[in-house]
Amino acid sequence: MLLSGTALGFPSESKTAGVGVVPAATGAPSAPSPSPDTEGAAQTPEEQRNSAAVREAFQRWEGGGSFYDILTDDAVWTITGSSPIAGTYTSRQQFLDEAIEPLSERLSVFVKPTVRGLWVDGDTVFAQWDGHGVAKDGQPYDNTYSWILHMKDGRVTSAVAFFESSVVTDLWERVPGSN
Repeated sequence: MLLSGTALGFPSESKTAGVGVVPAATGAPSAPSPSPDTEGAAQTPEEQRNSAAVREAFQRWEGGGSFYDILTDDAVWTITGSSPIAGTYTSRQQFLDEAIEPLSERLSVFVKPTVRGLWVDGDTVFAQWDGHGVAKDGQPYDNTYSWILHMKDGRVTSAVAFFESSVVTDLWERVPGSN
């Protein structure tokens, strides 16, 4: 089921066939259309709970908090691609220590999300968002992310993250970490 930015409490600037669509950045692909079997279908209580939990986590992050509080302690987070942080992390703490902290060390302004859209199907929430931060060398850090979040009881148990690996690799090569 497609959940537009508007349906989940995020701003939406355009409407297509009655479905709120968060506009894509110039040159970026637009959000997918709802599948025919879910278009117009009501959300189940599980889907409502999962979408609300993810929406609230993004809102916390936008307000300066952490999205990652929504992860279970044993959450498995996989980062695809070939960046220095690509791989699979088998706990929330490992993910924070080995991926998020090294990224944070290279930024003077940490990444702020702008959600393009959220989609939910049972225990899975799909999130597409743009991130903007500033590296310690003063250069912008901009990337577009797609996350597949598997949920249980309103918490993320596993995730797969897609983004432009070259943007992260460039940051790693330009800005040294503290280690």
